[in-house]
Amino acid sequence: VPTPSRDSEASPEQTSISANDGTEGVIADEGNTPQIQQTPKKKTAQDWKVEMDELLKPLKGLCAQTHKGWWSYEWCYQDTITQFHVEISKMTSTVQVQDITSLGEYETRKFITLDQEDVKKIDSPDQAELEAEEPDDSEEENDGVEKGRLEDNFLAQGRPELARIQDKYMHGTICPETNKERESTVQLVCCSKAILQRRKGLVHRDNVHVATDLMSIYEVEESKT
Repeated sequence: VPTPSRDSEASPEQTSISANDGTEGVIADEGNTPQIQQTPKKKTAQDWKVEMDELLKPLKGLCAQTHKGWWSYEWCYQDTITQFHVEISKMTSTVQVQDITSLGEYETRKFITLDQEDVKKIDSPDQAELEAEEPDDSEEENDGVEKGRLEDNFLAQGRPELARIQDKYMHGTICPETNKERESTVQLVCCSKAILQRRKGLVHRDNVHVATDLMSIYEVEESKT
């Protein structure tokens, strides 16, 4: 690093440097001891993925169910979504699970950053196949996400959101109305205790909201202390 020239009456000069880890800094010559002022490194998509994967580890192996009306639904984190009917017989006091339908198996993840400007697709082994699909601009499919900007999340209950995650579940049971495989979009959001909500989309597509405190920025701050 070149030694900055000094003048007894001039203000300290600065020299920019780059470290091997990708961070940038400035050498400020104050007196006889140069000081390095580090500039925070901007997080990449991979940085966000690592941080969120670590934060969401408690969800591994978790399944949640909701029972409303005729149909019930079960969501398993990064695994499957299933629709079924629970038949309760008062005569025999038995419970039977009927008409089990797969709404998709976990395939890809879309990550929406806190600044709500950049939308990054990560953890997508079959991204090329998805990009080849015919685009759908319907309001139901977009589910409030357009060009990285998000609709207000009432489930956050006033708490600051860290981010939102959209998981895509594909290759479910064939839908007889469309003759297409069923698929679902699961949006992980902050922060309500009502963990599972289903919003009807197109005939063979479902939208599911999963709310968890792990998506709150408070959880990140507490985990670092």
